[in-house]
Amino acid sequence: MKSFKKEIYLLAGIACFGLSGTAMATAVGILDTSDCGGGTVTVSATQITWGGTSPNCVVTGGNTSVTYSGGGGGTLGGNVQGTIMNLILGPPSTINDFMTFLVPTAYTLDFELTQLGPGSLNTDCNLTAVGQSCSAAAGSPFVLTDEGPSLTTVTLAVAGFINDGTGTSQWTGLFSTNLNETALAIQSTEGTGGSITSTAAGHFTLSAIPEPSTVTMFLVGGIALLGIGRRRRKS
Repeated sequence: MKSFKKEIYLLAGIACFGLSGTAMATAVGILDTSDCGGGTVTVSATQITWGGTSPNCVVTGGNTSVTYSGGGGGTLGGNVQGTIMNLILGPPSTINDFMTFLVPTAYTLDFELTQLGPGSLNTDCNLTAVGQSCSAAAGSPFVLTDEGPSLTTVTLAVAGFINDGTGTSQWTGLFSTNLNETALAIQSTEGTGGSITSTAAGHFTLSAIPEPSTVTMFLVGGIALLGIGRRRRKS
């Protein structure tokens, strides 16, 4: 029994070592964003443009807390201005410098965009109940969700990677806005070549990507546990 416990503690130590090595070497945490003062986002069926009085400007929210190791390390907190790129909607492609923030250590955190959406498979936006969703057109990355009479939440899922100079982490989340229009009206506007302008907020999670060595450690641990189980059954 004592031998079995020692084996378990050893495997747990290996797993913790692998996890700590992964998490400490990359940018991780929570990022909230909003438009800079007077900023807006304009969306059509083919592009997204951040404009208004502060074009291509975003600012971090009060709940933002992102730790990173690059440039000597530090924490990205709230009320930090950054830049955001306009997008042409189309086939997925990698957009470098999609969002950037100059952090206190004079180091730039670069959010690389690799995924937009997916949107909804339902393109019938004549929604009849709260909670129902649609996309204005097939392949659109935007999801329109009915929130009540003439109120629609528009969300855009995004994902990508960040390399802070010491390792690579992934970021995922949503841009969202509320519009005082029905989903059907929004669909009609985009379908006739029009656009919609509003404010937008973002909420994103940054998480570490297990390094190959860490994955190997887990595989070795799993095999070892399987062996321990077999020996116990035999005995």
